[in-house]
Amino acid sequence: MKITKTILAFVVALSLALTMSISAFATSSASISAPAKVTEGETFTVKVAVSNAASGDLPLTYSTEYLEVVDTESLLGGEVGSIAESAGGKVYAGFAVADNVTADVYSVTFKALSAVDGVEGEAKLSVDGYVIDADDNQTDVKSEFVVDIVEAEEDTTKADEDTTKADEDTTKADEDTTKADEDTTKKPDDGTKATDKTPKTSTDVSLSTVAGLSVLAAAAFVLTKKRK
Repeated sequence: MKITKTILAFVVALSLALTMSISAFATSSASISAPAKVTEGETFTVKVAVSNAASGDLPLTYSTEYLEVVDTESLLGGEVGSIAESAGGKVYAGFAVADNVTADVYSVTFKALSAVDGVEGEAKLSVDGYVIDADDNQTDVKSEFVVDIVEAEEDTTKADEDTTKADEDTTKADEDTTKADEDTTKKPDDGTKATDKTPKTSTDVSLSTVAGLSVLAAAAFVLTKKRK
């Protein structure tokens, strides 16, 4: 029983020793994360991160012919020193925390500039600095990343919609013209079918009356002659 306990204690102690050794010799490093491809005019974010480090200096160099800095942000709160941008295509940032961390340190938002002469390009990003772990071990770090800048495609959707609308308007106009022609064909000839509805004048009425009286007078004269 005592032997079993002794062996168990030895195994536990060995495991702790190995764990401490691994932690003590864990390598500090830095890395860059960004999209592999962006379109000209697009904005995107690049993050700089560290692994197993408590402090360091992590300047980010970028291709000025393809990228323009829009904004910077600390991702470790107040633990990141001031982030400064230089005119030579470099962003400077340092950090210091109480213990080793593996985390994003800061980010930079870029705008992808127009492809040079219409040719797709490669925007190069690199971090070249150093980090220090909680045991004051300093490690030089370097990380590189390439972002492809592609030319924006022309948006033809709106032009196609406008063309379709114009075609529909032309079709509607043709239909209206056809209907107008059909209406003209079916319209009766008023000149041939018109009825003379001109009202009679007083002169026409007087002549009719005189003619009627003359007939009556002639008939009376004939009857009178027959009686004699």
